[in-house]
Amino acid sequence: MNELDRYLSARRAEGATDSSGAFTLSPEHARKKLGESFDWTVPGYYLLRLVQAAVRGGATDIVVRLSRRRVQLEFAAPLQPDLLPDKVLSRLIAGTLPKSGPEAHLQPALLAATASDVRRFAYVCMGAPQGDCLLYENGELQMRRGATPPVQGHRYCFDFEKSGGGGYGVPRSMTELRHAMQATGAEHWALNSRCQACPVPLVVDGRDIAQGLALRAPEVEWFTQVGPFFLAADATAGQSFR
Repeated sequence: MNELDRYLSARRAEGATDSSGAFTLSPEHARKKLGESFDWTVPGYYLLRLVQAAVRGGATDIVVRLSRRRVQLEFAAPLQPDLLPDKVLSRLIAGTLPKSGPEAHLQPALLAATASDVRRFAYVCMGAPQGDCLLYENGELQMRRGATPPVQGHRYCFDFEKSGGGGYGVPRSMTELRHAMQATGAEHWALNSRCQACPVPLVVDGRDIAQGLALRAPEVEWFTQVGPFFLAADATAGQSFR
């Protein structure tokens, strides 16, 4: 469990939601807003825009982790007030799209995530004074208050959870298994095909993007070979499949 995982786990049990309550962000509205200016239908679009936001924000490194239905991205960069979660929330509520700066990439990224099959995301800036965490789940945006773990400098951390049949248990059918196996395939393809020339060191699952990424998964039809691997992707030590 990394620092972001520990922080998010603590925030689920502690802290209070912002007193102004939860705000609804409709996927249909997000698609309409994006359709005015962006080709958000590109697979993995939200992740590409996050990489752009990191580069524009002066990131010194970008790290991406892909699992069965989870996408995590974090980058180190100087403190950018307009990228802090409270400012992002204000703009999402107002429905405004910035015209310049890293926020001009971050805003479409989060809108595209809500318009896709991302069912939940969390965003926090480690090292920021306030330690706010922006949460999106089931169409609602909330702000959690609380101190982030101490880090050197500032790290902007995003955690996306994608929808999928059957939750995190053992897939109940071939259809659910196929969905689970391909849940982050679009993100992998987008990074591998469009970020080879990223001007900032970009590491995906421990591999430098400049070296090219390994094939995401064997063909789905090879059930007997790939099934056990993906069934165990989210298992922990000592956990059985019963």
